[in-house]
Amino acid sequence: MSFFARIAGRAADFCPFAVSASLVQTFKTMKQTSLLFAVLLPPLALFAQKQKLEGVSDHYKTLQESSAAPAPARAWMDTIQYPPSEYGSSIVYLLAKPHYLSEAQVEELTKSVSFPANSSERVRQELDYLLELQRTRTAQQITRVEFLGNIGYWPSINLIPSHLSYEQNLKDLFFEGREVLGENINSKNFPK
Repeated sequence: MSFFARIAGRAADFCPFAVSASLVQTFKTMKQTSLLFAVLLPPLALFAQKQKLEGVSDHYKTLQESSAAPAPARAWMDTIQYPPSEYGSSIVYLLAKPHYLSEAQVEELTKSVSFPANSSERVRQELDYLLELQRTRTAQQITRVEFLGNIGYWPSINLIPSHLSYEQNLKDLFFEGREVLGENINSKNFPK
């Protein structure tokens, strides 16, 4: 007698409600499904990473230790303004608010980013780091970043099938799935 059948039998002895055969079958199905996942997931994980990732560094951890306050020697840099319209903003949360965020959370997100002063030591260190990455990058890294840079997903575009970027947007929605599982992972093969 299986483990689940024994549990169901014991439960019937102590419980005024009879345990149905369908409940026992449900337990068996859950056990089989769990076993199937346990068998299939490890091989899938072997194929999941096509691109070799860079090693982890503590750059951003150490960067946070730098001062974000204005540096008097570079005060002229603080006169430069970067309007949100030029780098994007959290207005997207107002246009297509995720269902899992409350109004208070959206409000907190829109106010949560505080940028360091342009003249700060933190910005100087970040620029130096980016210049070093630029100096040492390989042709393969450049190609990969240019490819990834063109991928984006904008939920509001999905509401307008006539939008010029509609098809590309749907393709980009399934990008991660295609990277891991192959070309069959696309909007035509999955429900909308």
